[in-house]
Amino acid sequence: MITGDSLWTAAEVARQVGMVKKKNGSYPQFFHLKREHSDTSDSPCKHPLDNFRFVSMVPDSCASFLASDLDRLKQMIDNGDASLCISGDVLRDLATRVVGGSNAISRPSTASKGEDEDKHALFDPAAQDVLKSLVPLVSVFARHAPRQKEAIVAAFNLGGFKTLMCGDGTNDMGK
Repeated sequence: MITGDSLWTAAEVARQVGMVKKKNGSYPQFFHLKREHSDTSDSPCKHPLDNFRFVSMVPDSCASFLASDLDRLKQMIDNGDASLCISGDVLRDLATRVVGGSNAISRPSTASKGEDEDKHALFDPAAQDVLKSLVPLVSVFARHAPRQKEAIVAAFNLGGFKTLMCGDGTNDMGK
């Protein structure tokens, strides 16, 4: 599901419509992607996702794991132990970091110039290469703008998936 709604609203809708299945009578734990901010941001990363962690959406839970551990993520999802969410601002931050290297920083997208920069980062081949590995593992993409929705669909298509997009308004269409 790709939506402009909040993470918690989108996760609950995903549960209610059956996108997230129960295992042994309970739903899997939801995790959302966050960027780790550290003083060592100048140090080179082995994988573009190394500075990002999936953290539990359950309050007071310290469960988390590196986003670059794609094999473990896939195993958790296949076992029904986890369901993953990504917000639009973190997706933009990830794409910007991949394209701009280790010195890229997150900033809000407000002006049209910012939208053009976001589009460049989101559709850059390097960012799309990272996204095509990550998006099949994610159940819910929440708080996404139209360009971000397009980038996710493009990454699915690049990964060999057939996609269908429908929406209920102009906010679901790119410019």
